Amino acid sequence: MEIIDVSSEKIVPSTESSNQSAEENVSQLTTEIQQSTTLTANPKRRLKIGITSQEIKDLHCNGLRLNNMLWYDFLEKCGYDVCFLTTTDYTHPKYKFRNYCKLWDEKGYRVKNFKEENPELFEFDYIFIVGIYSNRLSSIMKEHKIKIIYIILGSVYHNDVHSIIDSKWSSGIVTSEFDQIWISPHFKYCLQYYKIRYSTDNIFVGPYFWREDLFKEHNLLTTIRTDVKEHLRVAICEPNLEQAKNCIIPIAICEKAFEDVERVYAFSTVKVKDVTFFKNFCLSTKLHQKGKFSVEGRYPLPYILQKHCNCVVSYVEDCDLNYLFIECFYLGVPLIHNSPMLKDYGYYYPRLQVDKGAEQLKYVKHFHNREEYIKKHRPIVEKYAVDNPVYMEWARNRLETTENMGEKRHQISFDLDL
Repeated sequence: MEIIDVSSEKIVPSTESSNQSAEENVSQLTTEIQQSTTLTANPKRRLKIGITSQEIKDLHCNGLRLNNMLWYDFLEKCGYDVCFLTTTDYTHPKYKFRNYCKLWDEKGYRVKNFKEENPELFEFDYIFIVGIYSNRLSSIMKEHKIKIIYIILGSVYHNDVHSIIDSKWSSGIVTSEFDQIWISPHFKYCLQYYKIRYSTDNIFVGPYFWREDLFKEHNLLTTIRTDVKEHLRVAICEPNLEQAKNCIIPIAICEKAFEDVERVYAFSTVKVKDVTFFKNFCLSTKLHQKGKFSVEGRYPLPYILQKHCNCVVSYVEDCDLNYLFIECFYLGVPLIHNSPMLKDYGYYYPRLQVDKGAEQLKYVKHFHNREEYIKKHRPIVEKYAVDNPVYMEWARNRLETTENMGEKRHQISFDLDL
């Protein structure tokens, strides 16, 4: 028996809060930093930073590429000379790229006079490993006294556990060669484990950020569907690659709110539609039986919100921050979610509480006010802005030393615990 896709509306690709004290602290730090005249990057010297990267495209479908771009923008806003390091001769009209594979031949051996022939690859003060890791690149850079910072933006702990259960699953990097490791604030709970895993105490809770102008290009504030009260059409956007972000609970929530829901699109599920449990679970729902449900591939969020959906139902485990959440807050899209870190924003339900999630979905159907929602969430959008001065000063404190700047700069000492 075939699953799903019973709807005639199958997608076809087209040609304030309990954290008040923390936010007050952020505001105070921001004011202090903006008023200081000693906190700008040293004009006598700009740090040079390389970021390992893929090609910069498909940003609304690829979180890793978006990570790369955001870190480039952030470090550039800090006043540094930034360049992407990649494995091809890729070019981009806005971002600088350098091909580091020129350092070795087709067999993986270092080319003769590799430094003399590629001096531009040895000018960096730091190499940021953002998702793309090369042991050979790291080894060469360490030999030439270039410091390496590893940025952890994913759930390493969940990946490690998964790799024990499934031998085909990659557990990622296990090494102690990094000078520093920066982790996203929503993975602070893993800090003690990471210090053991990576054999270092130089692990710090770093910034998490997003750029609202990514959506201004598409005029999404004025072109997305906003008819949630007339037609409640739900998008489930979890990638379904691991337990931490899956579609099962969102489907259950929509099933519980069946009478109020007009359509449910489960994105990124085509690859799992023939998995026995998933197939049987979906076939058993009224959503499927009444033609309200379909499995879908992976699509850019602008396309989803402009053409098909006006509400998002999410489920995460130990992964409280997500670009999708901030995008919904910015656009005024009702987000039903279970992230404790953002429980005062969107429409929150406690973990696995399907009934609570369904109540929130029904509330959205009858009472969601987009203008008030956007106004309420403006502070959280600004908090995670890529040009947040608190983030920039924190990074300068971590990067600018007497050794690489030639003089000691005045610093405001604080932990980035937002």
